[in-house]
Amino acid sequence: MLATPRGRSNGIAFALGWTLSLAALVTVVVLAGSGANASGGDGGPATWTLWLKLALGVLFLLMGAKQWRDRPREGAGPEAAGVDGGDRQVHAGQAGRDAAALAVANPKNLFLAVGGAVSIASSTAGGAARRSPPY
Repeated sequence: MLATPRGRSNGIAFALGWTLSLAALVTVVVLAGSGANASGGDGGPATWTLWLKLALGVLFLLMGAKQWRDRPREGAGPEAAGVDGGDRQVHAGQAGRDAAALAVANPKNLFLAVGGAVSIASSTAGGAARRSPPY
């Protein structure tokens, strides 16, 4: 994508698409978690948020085990990518859309964004304290 004739604008569009899509995902989960009373009534997080974060951690462990099991064995090289795409013409809009799809569809990004957003939603701090740390 960066090697295309308009690599600079494609790279900027990709970075913006990636950042904005993850920001939108976190915003949606924080708003949904806040509406679902993610901060429990006893001053701590609701029980469901703890179970959700535990489940996300278990999923990370399972993904890591699968990746370890599927790694190339000694003496064997990694598999070649299925699609080269070197001759593909890319414009900035397409780069932004591709980045948004890749950012949200990647399980690692999805689980980290959801886990972080649930932690924010379950925080007992007020609205202003959630936006900026005290200095």
